[in-house]
Amino acid sequence: MVLSILFLLLGCVDKGQEYDRQEQEVYELLKDYKINEDNYLIYNVLISENQKKLTLSFPYKIETLNIEKMSLMQDSKIVLKETPIIGALENKITFKLTEYIPEFNKMKATLENNKIIILDTGQYFLEKFEEFDYPKNNMEVATIIKSHLKFENGKLISTTVFSKKDESKIELKFPKKIEKYISNLSFKKEELENITVKYSLQCDISQNILLDKNLDAVMVDISLVQNNKGKKWSVIKSSVPIQSIDYTIDK
Repeated sequence: MVLSILFLLLGCVDKGQEYDRQEQEVYELLKDYKINEDNYLIYNVLISENQKKLTLSFPYKIETLNIEKMSLMQDSKIVLKETPIIGALENKITFKLTEYIPEFNKMKATLENNKIIILDTGQYFLEKFEEFDYPKNNMEVATIIKSHLKFENGKLISTTVFSKKDESKIELKFPKKIEKYISNLSFKKEELENITVKYSLQCDISQNILLDKNLDAVMVDISLVQNNKGKKWSVIKSSVPIQSIDYTIDK
């Protein structure tokens, strides 16, 4: 009996040591790792709401670090203190933004053993878009019948079909910071049969969105916004990943 307990305790020690070793390995890998990416996000939030979920991805298992607390930083300045952590799984960590911040590029994390580490997250730009609460005010949200989006060879193409139930208009929203990279923009509405309407988007996104800052990748939010007599609601938001391979044209 005593030997069984001893072996059990030794097993726990071995597992604890293995966990500490894995944590130290990930810590060493992440502490100096630079994520060479920009993210242009639309921070769509209800006027009455002040929290938004956000998920960050890392190249290694962030859950191994067992993060207890985290803050967000822009360079050396803390821009949001102690953001509530929802959970960490594999290489992703999800948390709440308790207030709007326009940008961040680092995460300050306090680990379970009170070790503090500052991790590079890549650059995040957030553009605030306040939504009118349609459901609370008994306003009908446009129903999406089908939607398709693709980005290749520098061209973004999207089609979305809605059921038409009122006189709402559908508007296109890009983050303002990327507008200088967009050209040949076309956003058209087409009335279809069976009381449906199709919105078609085409535009070019310049490769300079990568080249200007020598980036490996960029993520861009695109939103279709329902406008009912000046009251706006983000019906659908898509995140478009952009890499150099997207500008490779087959000959």
